[in-house]
Amino acid sequence: MKIQDILTTEVASPPIVYHKLQNAIQDPESTFQNFADIIRSDSGLSGRLLRIVNSSFYGLSGKVESITHAMNILGIDKLADIALATIVMSKFNGIPRDLIDLELFWKHNIACGLAVKEIAVLFGETNTEKFYLLGMLHDIGSLVLYKEAPSISRTCLNRADYEGQHLFVVEKEEMGFSHAEIGRQLLDQWRLPELFVETAGYHHNPLDAPKYPKFVSMVHIADILSYELGLGSSGEPFVPPLGNGILQFLQLDRSQLIEIKASVKISFDEIYQMFCD
Repeated sequence: MKIQDILTTEVASPPIVYHKLQNAIQDPESTFQNFADIIRSDSGLSGRLLRIVNSSFYGLSGKVESITHAMNILGIDKLADIALATIVMSKFNGIPRDLIDLELFWKHNIACGLAVKEIAVLFGETNTEKFYLLGMLHDIGSLVLYKEAPSISRTCLNRADYEGQHLFVVEKEEMGFSHAEIGRQLLDQWRLPELFVETAGYHHNPLDAPKYPKFVSMVHIADILSYELGLGSSGEPFVPPLGNGILQFLQLDRSQLIEIKASVKISFDEIYQMFCD
């Protein structure tokens, strides 16, 4: 099996609506009406986006009534990021439940996104929605594997569970590559920003990330925190250990991690319902 064989399948095709939005963003003549028309072309996307925008995820003081209103308040870039998250969640239906429970998968990744968002706030970052999306998409390579190679994926999951090993280590031994490498190449193929590509590819070894080790380390920690909270699973049989030197590299302490976990726990249920109902 080769990575490129997997990435030529239909499930690995880029999300069309997202790229239409990105192309429109690059066009100086695009109007809010153009953006709204693109979003409405995906049935149900408008309603889901409005529910998310009106949730505690944004904490806006007034109710947002329309996509155009949302763009006025948030800007099209932020709205496009949330649109990508919701579109990706609809791409991977049909994975056998006895292989991976998609509800648990998305619970884990949504919790990871919320934790990254909280860490980003600690660092004074402003576009925290971007960090949420980093967390949500970090394990996307696993979804591609579960969808396109269920037999070998089941072997890897069973081995990791039986032997108490990291899933990505077993995948490497069984296939010669892991879900992280698939995710890196997939998001590169989708023409997502390099930060997303590195996060997918290096979230298990963030200090090896060539350009963005700080941000990938934030996702690495958030991934672990979401497992510690027991909020879903993307396939790991146990809570992954924190990489050596990560807390020192980010200058975070354990008390801050406890606060982040408490914040994620408070907001998780509402945000999960917004994305998944």
